[in-house]
Amino acid sequence: MKNPFTFVPKILLGTILLAANAPAAINTWNNSSADGNWDTAANWSDGVPSSSDQAIIDNGDLVTKTGDLTLGNLRDSNEDGLRLTNGTLNVSGNYTSYTSWGGSGAIINDLGLSSGATTGTLNIGGTFNLGNTDSSSGNVATFNIYSGSSLSANAFQGKQGAGGNAGSGGWAFNISGGSLNIIDTFDFSTLTTPDSSNPAGQLILGTTGTASGGTVTVGTMSDDWARDGQYVLFNDNLASLTFGKTNYSDLANVQTLIDNNYIRKDASVTDGFNIADNGSTWTVSIIPEPSTFILMLGGLLAMAVPLRRRK
Repeated sequence: MKNPFTFVPKILLGTILLAANAPAAINTWNNSSADGNWDTAANWSDGVPSSSDQAIIDNGDLVTKTGDLTLGNLRDSNEDGLRLTNGTLNVSGNYTSYTSWGGSGAIINDLGLSSGATTGTLNIGGTFNLGNTDSSSGNVATFNIYSGSSLSANAFQGKQGAGGNAGSGGWAFNISGGSLNIIDTFDFSTLTTPDSSNPAGQLILGTTGTASGGTVTVGTMSDDWARDGQYVLFNDNLASLTFGKTNYSDLANVQTLIDNNYIRKDASVTDGFNIADNGSTWTVSIIPEPSTFILMLGGLLAMAVPLRRRK
């Protein structure tokens, strides 16, 4: 005779697995108490957001979070992270957004709307931690900064895998017309040695086809920049990257980053790189070729002819 209770452990196990993979709550800011405090439960549609929730601020408010803030760590959900599409969030401590394993577990954070209709501002008093905590995962924690929106932090720490190993996952910034300012150190990775899986660490500037631009300003770039999978990508002619000379003191150091594709451009960008020496910093941008200048001048002249005829 079969034991009638043998099914119980399976049911319990199924319940545990369902709970572990339950979708995150979509939690929207409403500031019902009018105090602007992130940690006031009444200010949210579902109480103070947990670390696995998707927090939405879209009403233009100024929101203050005292201490550290974590939004992420889900295995199989894109309903997590921060959607600061209209408003300002000031975090006095560290901000952490990590993904791990799972088919669709990549965390997506947004500042502003892709249309530029509304903007978001995120100010972090401590370190901004972004990346992947699982050594077998290819998921990438992504932060989008759209036109007119900005992110400022004291420091940045990229996370790629657990311990000393990494999968192909990691982190990525998509800066489409917005700005990223890291006051102190931008640290690409927690890995102390290169990894054969080439984990992702990507700063993507501008937008192909629409030339939205995007600016990045960093006090100090870490000395582990030159690893496969870690790069700055220029998608249009309007983007710029400025960083301090610590670890990259000579013009030749910056040129080597370009020559070895750690600073690269999309195939649609035909003009070359320009490196400007600002004294204590370098600025890398795209400089139009002479033919591009001629086209621009021709366009200006074409606009000027009708104006002269009107006089």
